[in-house]
Amino acid sequence: AYSRVVRLSEGLSESDFLCDSAQERTLVALRQCAKKLEKYQNVTLRCVATEACRKALNASQFLKNVKQTLGFDFKVLSQKEEASLAVKGISGLLDPTYPYALVFDVGGASTEVVLLAQEENHPESTRIVDWISLPLG
Repeated sequence: AYSRVVRLSEGLSESDFLCDSAQERTLVALRQCAKKLEKYQNVTLRCVATEACRKALNASQFLKNVKQTLGFDFKVLSQKEEASLAVKGISGLLDPTYPYALVFDVGGASTEVVLLAQEENHPESTRIVDWISLPLG
């Protein structure tokens, strides 16, 4: 129940680096997440980073800082992993009466487009036919 647009990729296309203000906005949001998570016990997290951290030359240093200050250990996803997770996130919303679905996942630095094939009344059989990750967000 917490969402913030941090624009981590701000200025990335011009400089190939995560800018200081974008890093700070992201840290502020992650601090809020950490604070909210303090209320719970036995929380298992999977922290993932996407296109901005795939492209930025200083991403590893930024993620190291996040781990040292907040304890969040981020893994940078491949484009294929990002597309697959986008599909998993919306799979329950698909109408199984259609044999195909086209999924768009628009992020801050990339857009994943995924073509799915599905069998009516068998949502577990949904499979990725093809996908592409575009450097547009």
